[in-house]
Amino acid sequence: MGNSDQVHQSAQPFQRILPGRLTLWDALVRKMAHGLDTLVGPARGTFSLWTPWFFCAGAAFYFAPLTEPSLWISPLVMLSGLAFAMLARQRHEAIWAWVVLFCLLLSTLAAGFGAAGLRTKMVAAPVLARQGVYKTEGVIIKIDRERERKSRYLIRPIRIGNIPHAALPHFIRVSGMSGDARPGARVAFTAPLRPPEQSHVPGGYDFARGAWFKRLGGVGFVYGHMRRLPDHAEDLDKTVGGYVERWRRATAQHLRVMLDGQKGAIAAALITGDRAAVSDDTAEALRRAGLAHLLAISGLHMGLVAGFVFTITSIVFAAIPQIGNRYDGRKAAALFGLAAGFGYLVMSGASAPTQRAFIMISIIFAAVLFNRRALSLRTISLAALIIAVLAPEHVVSPGFLLSFSATLGLIAFYEWARLHLILFRPVENQTDGIIAKIIQKTGMVLFAMVMTSLVAGLATSPFAAWFFNRTAVYGVLANALAMPLFTFLVMPFLLIGTALDVVGWGTPFYMIAGFGLDCIIDIAHTVSALPGAVLSMPSAPAHVLFILAVGFLWLCLGKGMLRVGGLLIMLLGYVLWMLGPVPQGWLGPNGGALVIRQSGTAAQVAGFGQVSNFDLAVFAGRVGIDPSRIYKMDRKSQGDCDAAGCSVRFSDGRLIVINKDAAAFATDCVLADIVISWHPISARTASMCNHTDWLSGAGIRAAELYLEKEPHLKYLPVRKRLWSQPDSKGWQFAKKN
Repeated sequence: MGNSDQVHQSAQPFQRILPGRLTLWDALVRKMAHGLDTLVGPARGTFSLWTPWFFCAGAAFYFAPLTEPSLWISPLVMLSGLAFAMLARQRHEAIWAWVVLFCLLLSTLAAGFGAAGLRTKMVAAPVLARQGVYKTEGVIIKIDRERERKSRYLIRPIRIGNIPHAALPHFIRVSGMSGDARPGARVAFTAPLRPPEQSHVPGGYDFARGAWFKRLGGVGFVYGHMRRLPDHAEDLDKTVGGYVERWRRATAQHLRVMLDGQKGAIAAALITGDRAAVSDDTAEALRRAGLAHLLAISGLHMGLVAGFVFTITSIVFAAIPQIGNRYDGRKAAALFGLAAGFGYLVMSGASAPTQRAFIMISIIFAAVLFNRRALSLRTISLAALIIAVLAPEHVVSPGFLLSFSATLGLIAFYEWARLHLILFRPVENQTDGIIAKIIQKTGMVLFAMVMTSLVAGLATSPFAAWFFNRTAVYGVLANALAMPLFTFLVMPFLLIGTALDVVGWGTPFYMIAGFGLDCIIDIAHTVSALPGAVLSMPSAPAHVLFILAVGFLWLCLGKGMLRVGGLLIMLLGYVLWMLGPVPQGWLGPNGGALVIRQSGTAAQVAGFGQVSNFDLAVFAGRVGIDPSRIYKMDRKSQGDCDAAGCSVRFSDGRLIVINKDAAAFATDCVLADIVISWHPISARTASMCNHTDWLSGAGIRAAELYLEKEPHLKYLPVRKRLWSQPDSKGWQFAKKN
């Protein structure tokens, strides 16, 4: 054949084009073949860098289905992926290297899925089968919250009514009067108890799932006071745990005495994790200013405590010639820092976020001991993998995402800054080298103080907004002002004061820390009072969170211009977030709420029925409305209400009636455009509504109400997982044609 009748066939392994006339399709195939010929295999270390995050993603996928998935999926996918990887590894072309990487990462994803399922089975414990009032006996394990005269007790039950011992929950949690008993005491009381339930409010926290992994099988409140039983019962005060708990409570009380007011309450929260005395006003100001993370002990606090001890001991060892000239003092200092971190873990109550922080700091100090780079993307990824292996349920918690997004963002930014910013380049030898180095170091410190707050705020903002439905507009400003005080005054001097208080020398250091805390509280109140300090955002579905997480990981772990792809993926997530539908109402088991948008006023959430303020606040966050714009429709000052119900007119002219009196249903159908009734609607009664939409709240299943065009309900999905409780029948909806 002549050259005009055939296409040149390359000897390259991926370029096989059939003879024939050169067409647009042939050119495209040739271009793709050329790309495969020049394809470069994955960079060394790609698998180790991405493996932890695929494992975390697999664990997160386990919690997504509505029904309990089969655990056989995990080993099947793992074995299949490993088998394909072994077969593909025998080929030497670059494309097969990518196939091997894909198969291994797929196996890692399946391993995370299986680990989460296995963990769910391992922590299984009995849960109360039904709600009821029970005479209960148990041992108080912990008092995890105290507000004024109320406390919340974690109890290991010994007897609950007539429930068999084998069916007793591992733990129950009840609210009662403060001072009834201390941890370790055996008590008796009467309490209405119920099994933990999933949220009936769209966008609400799945309390049933969280309780399952805490082995919490019942919740309720105590009638009257608890009665302490004779001391021959088990007493945790004689154990190490009881001693630590008493030490924590005594330290918290001492800090509140030494630093009066809210600064003492915050100091107790920072050292012992006891936030009982922090007022709602202070906590809200910190949240609105973007400083709420200061109250929750996490990687920031653990890093400051362990890092402070590590730095001080490193300087001391380096200053001793017999040690500094012969040994690497940083390794011994790392052991001291690790011990300080463990001590802080115990003193702060060893909550889940503190445990994650301790694991992260342990990995960092281990890198120092083994002459590895302490702060790198790989060490943080390894910390995430260890946490996901030990407790896969943490992967879907806001603390995990916020902590690791901030850490990854900071490490990725400073790795980029060291390569591209002149400020981080070494000063060349010259006559004024010392002055130049001093200027450079000063500039680096100032730059780091500003950029750390900015980068951490930007890195955590999408995930914080997804979980909490609002973001602090001036959070970067507040953190830029508060974090230097927190880093250099509050935490170091609180730590020194607590240590020296054993010999009575802590007062001067408490005074310095108190000054810093006063400044931070003033900053929080000032920033939170600025106009538009908080931007409320409606909830987004879970796939938006997944897209944002993928884009963020791509942005942090990618190389060069490939990081632009991460920004584009995150932009796609934001677009899907903004385009998502927002309901105009919610119907729950005991009531509901409507979003009222009237001309000339901001949108409000109007609650009706016996709905709690907490549920209304959750729904307000779901629709992106500030909780301060919530009211109850049964208050006559806020709406047109009478004994038969309430009515609300929307800005588009439609009249909605909340019907409480079944006898008035027919009248309401004549006057209103939409009627919501609390009584079952029979076919005969419904026939009275010729041109009116009606809803019946006879059941308890929650649903979202959409009113833009044709009114319709979207039922919340019923989860049938190990930790879920079954629901009853739901709301009825009908429209007369």
